Amino acid sequence: MNKIAVKKKIQKLEAEISLLKSAVSQRPDFEIDEQNWKKIKPALKKARAQTYKEVYG
Repeated sequence: MNKIAVKKKIQKLEAEISLLKSAVSQRPDFEIDEQNWKKIKPALKKARAQTYKEVYG
């Protein structure tokens, strides 16, 4: 094998490895964020209402 054939083969293998890495990588779990928001939302509404009353009321 000459240098050019080796380089092409290496590039092809690197491309395949990067494709496999992207397929295997884990995705973030956004459900945890939604659960946290549901817990915080009522308290946040109360705090916003209180701040509004202090500033404008």
